[in-house]
Amino acid sequence: MRPFLMLMVFTLAVITSIMSSCIDVDEMMGPLELKSIDFESLETGRYYGEYDSIGRAKVEVAVTQSRVSEITLVEHECTFIGRRAEYIVPNIIEKQTLEVDAISGATASSRVILKAVEDALLGGTK
Repeated sequence: MRPFLMLMVFTLAVITSIMSSCIDVDEMMGPLELKSIDFESLETGRYYGEYDSIGRAKVEVAVTQSRVSEITLVEHECTFIGRRAEYIVPNIIEKQTLEVDAISGATASSRVILKAVEDALLGGTK
């Protein structure tokens, strides 16, 4: 029983250490700079963009009647925790802006997705 208890204490200590280590995303990626996009002036069509930093995202953005109607993550390379960032997509569509909050715990991946959408809308292939 004692070796099991020691293993549990060690495991808990490792998990606590990992969870409490704070990664400064601004330090890793620099501050997030998104260009202003007037969603109401977007032309109907499908736009493709990508962004590669500490993760990678490729997106397809559908615009219908000057509204972003759909965003498809064609590719999203990230850590397991970074998958949570994919919840940012409905926020962008609902608010019709890139000025949305990052998903807590997946800030870096949220930024990668936002930058890929920005790339699509500002000059990605149509």
